[in-house]
Amino acid sequence: MTIHRSVKKTAETAVLRTAGFPNGYPSFSALVEGAIQRELQRLADEYNGGEAFTPNGGSFRQGRPFSS
Repeated sequence: MTIHRSVKKTAETAVLRTAGFPNGYPSFSALVEGAIQRELQRLADEYNGGEAFTPNGGSFRQGRPFSS
């Protein structure tokens, strides 16, 4: 997985400046996990009738995006 440097650096700054607040994140990984959880919920609401997607039990295709 690759994250653009500017996005990563901005996220690091957000963690450093908000970690002490009630809705802040104590670490970069906590921020990433929270963002992924929110996006998974949005996708489930939009494409799966609000039901959580089941975890993938097999391998996952790597390389070019599916739409390429």
